[in-house]
Order: sequence, then C-alpha cells, then structure tokens
Amino acid sequence: MEDTEHTAVIKVTRPGGKSGLKYVETSKGGSFTKSEKDKKYVQFIGDSISEASSSYTFTIPKEYNLDYSVIAYSGIALQDGAGWYFGSTGTIWRPTSDDTPKLKREDCVGMESAYFSVKRPKEAYYLDENGDLHYDNPAFDVSSDNAPDAIVIGIGTNDSTYIRDNVAGVNGENFTKTYIEFVTKLSTVYPNAQIYIIRPFNNVAEYSPLYDDLRAAIVNAVNGLKSNANVHYIDTTSWNVEISGDKVHPSEKGYADLRDLVYNEIKSSLN
Repeated sequence: MEDTEHTAVIKVTRPGGKSGLKYVETSKGGSFTKSEKDKKYVQFIGDSISEASSSYTFTIPKEYNLDYSVIAYSGIALQDGAGWYFGSTGTIWRPTSDDTPKLKREDCVGMESAYFSVKRPKEAYYLDENGDLHYDNPAFDVSSDNAPDAIVIGIGTNDSTYIRDNVAGVNGENFTKTYIEFVTKLSTVYPNAQIYIIRPFNNVAEYSPLYDDLRAAIVNAVNGLKSNANVHYIDTTSWNVEISGDKVHPSEKGYADLRDLVYNEIKSSLN
C-alpha cells in the first residue's frame, strides 16, 4: 500500500540455531528506517527451566514490553564435564543414523564454554572420515552483540548431582570458582549490565535437600563477587513455586508465579 508505514518485529536465534533471517525485501520505492532503541533489553541464561516457552524468560518480556534473548539449553550444566543434554543413554542425537556414537560424560560442554561459542553443543560434534567423534565450536564474538541492561542467570540444576556426589571431579569448590569466572567474564564484556544470580527455587521439602550443596556453592560464588556492584543475588528461600511431577521443573502454575517473582527482583534495572 502506498504511503503507508509499517513496523516489523524480527526474531532470530543466536548463531547456530535452527532459524535465521536471510534477507528483507521492500517494494519499489520503499525504504527501511531503523527504529531508535526505546526498550530495555534483558538476557536470560539457563537450562531447560529457562528454555521452556512458558518460562519467566519469555513471559516477563511479553508482559513488560522488553527486548530480550534467551541463552539456554535443555540439560546443560554450568561446568564443562557435567550435564545431561545428550540423554540418559550417553549418546549424541543424530537425526540420520541409529548407530549413534557414544559420548563420554566428561566430554559434555557446559555453559561456561557454550555461552561464548557459535554453535549449540550438540551441533558442534562431528564424525571424521574414520568415524571418530570430535567437537568443534568456533568462538562467538560476544563483544559485538547488543549489550543487555540486565542479565539473569538461572543455572546449576544440572550440576547439583555432580556437586553432591563429587562426580567427575565436579564439587562445590570448583563449581564456585567456575561461577565466579563466568560472571566476571560476562561483567567484563558487558560492564554496564546488572547481573542477577538466581538461587535454585525448588523449595519442595521432598526435593529441596538435593540442591543444598549446589546452593551453598552459589552463595559462596556470590560472596566472591561482592566487590562487583553490578552483581546481585536473588534469594528464593521464601518462594513457594509449585514443581511438576518430574520433581525438577516448575508446573504451569509455578511458571506463572515465577514471572512476577523474578520481575520484582530485576525491575529496578529495567525501568
């Protein structure tokens, strides 16, 4: 239609994702005008709890009209050498073959590395001409990305068993060290971003003790980051978030409650 202005919202994934934008075309005589940034931008980092479409990571931006990104991956841990993203059989998902090569658990890539890489972990594995498994994931130039006003980190659930049972050398001490290094690196790349660290909020009496060691390690990391005024701790001790039957993920009601619980903690950075 002639002499009509349209506004388009374009959503794409991080490099290595399944969707993307090749080009945008306008009719003859039309033109594109870049809009001025008028929204606050929040980035969420996490695992399957953050990746779910009903999670606070998607409902907060929708409800409060925010720009956002979600850097999350089902089963991923913070630390390399932990996590469950390749499935309970210890294999890598390959859509074209049943003879999936075995992946040793210590080869799992955690968010500490995946965040700064181009591809999602599963997509970075490949077989060479001898059928041997390799991992290749180029570094992503995070500094070239848009700078978030706030970063919300909700990760550690998939590290908890490793920390509790000291599996594969993953324990509370090195988890704390990794968390401090990860947040420090984020703060270096995004020096103006307010960074929020969420305490795992599974407070159901039957399940909560499974996360005690993890929570202690996260608190130690927060204490180790006290000199950074941009780092904040979201203490979820009093939260009553309903958990689903799998004993890990929030129920639909739990996710609905989390929208406002999390937003109330981060809104000062987004107004």
